[in-house]
Amino acid sequence: MEKEYDIIIIGSGVGGGTVADVFSKYVQKGLNVLILEGGPYRKKEHFNQRENDMSSIYFNKGAFLSKNLHIGLAAGNTVGGSSAVYTGVSFRPPKPVIENWKSNFGLSFLTDDYVEQTLSEHEEQLNIKELPESYDNDNNSLFKKGANNLNIEV
Repeated sequence: MEKEYDIIIIGSGVGGGTVADVFSKYVQKGLNVLILEGGPYRKKEHFNQRENDMSSIYFNKGAFLSKNLHIGLAAGNTVGGSSAVYTGVSFRPPKPVIENWKSNFGLSFLTDDYVEQTLSEHEEQLNIKELPESYDNDNNSLFKKGANNLNIEV
């Protein structure tokens, strides 16, 4: 059975997911979109926060090097790509980083109001929020306790 597609998106991570979101409004108008993902779909049970169990959600079990062998990399091997693995790591860029972008890359439109509005919109769209403590496992609780003992805010 042959099928034709107007758009083929390689990968379902942050990049592919964003592209799919952009084209999703055209699907109802007849645009045929296919998302190809190298990894399998994994259920909630696969994300149990146990390191030995979690290695299967990474490409090459989480161990591969950049082409020049200087940087160790880890990439998700599942629907959602690395965003499924690192989904809990969402933070706003620090103000000095934004100032650097403005001055060194000519991005003068990155005013405080623009950045605040844009980040707020994306956080709402992606349902980004701080997780309640009920999601903490033993490792998280121990880390927080140690940080608190050192007067480090977490």
